[in-house]
Amino acid sequence: TGQVKEDILSRFGELGVTIDEGEICFNPRLLSLDEMLKKQTQWELPSGKVVLDERQLGFTICSVPIVYELKNYQSITICYRNGDVYTFESMNKLNKEISQSIFNREGKIEKIVVRVMQKPLIKC
Repeated sequence: TGQVKEDILSRFGELGVTIDEGEICFNPRLLSLDEMLKKQTQWELPSGKVVLDERQLGFTICSVPIVYELKNYQSITICYRNGDVYTFESMNKLNKEISQSIFNREGKIEKIVVRVMQKPLIKC
């Protein structure tokens, strides 16, 4: 329904997920500290299990697990199913190639870890 779409779009807004010229951007300014996990948990997904630690939060984009992690710096780590791992320091967006792979549901990416600075998060 229209309400479901509105809820999904507003939630992505709260999570700070936007698309800019084909690139997925992460800027969780409206995310509450209270939403971050207080203890480790196992996240069950159709594609497998993801362990989420304290001070993390998980959601998916086109079936790719995205893990927000509170840190004192910004970076993005892409974990591929073939075992390759790439970390981009001081980044808050994915390039067009990686974003398109996600949009096309190619299944190459196991998970993405986005380290966000605690400072801009709202404390409730």
